[in-house]
Amino acid sequence: MNEPLRNLLGFDYSGSLAVKFFFFLSGILVTNSWLTKPSAIRFASARIFRIFPSWSSARSSRS
Repeated sequence: MNEPLRNLLGFDYSGSLAVKFFFFLSGILVTNSWLTKPSAIRFASARIFRIFPSWSSARSSRS
């Protein structure tokens, strides 16, 4: 079966499109965060405070 989206974009399935879009959007958000707070310490602390709660929750639910 011929899929027009696959022919247009060259992706095997829509999951790869979703992953590529996720990394694209993530890159935009991280860049915007850096441009908003150009200090390396503030940038790193903001990333840690954003990631750590989810990471620790996922880690504790795995045990």
